[in-house]
Amino acid sequence: MPKTPRLAHGLIALCLLASLTACATNRVVEVPKIIPVPVELTEPTPVPELQGNTNGALAEWAKRLLDALSSANADKKRIRDLK
Repeated sequence: MPKTPRLAHGLIALCLLASLTACATNRVVEVPKIIPVPVELTEPTPVPELQGNTNGALAEWAKRLLDALSSANADKKRIRDLK
């Protein structure tokens, strides 16, 4: 069996040592916390029906639509505030 120079043994040992250092480091992984959301905040917001065919009925319907949108946005804000 041929003799290997000491330098070659040293280089091989150095490479093996360098490959093991990657396994020695500790990685910290942050796991997201799951927060249960109350069912009433995930229920769909009812869409108001248009009742009548006058401009007054249309204005009242638009007001009810904005109220429904405000309610849905309030639910979303409460979900964000659960954090």
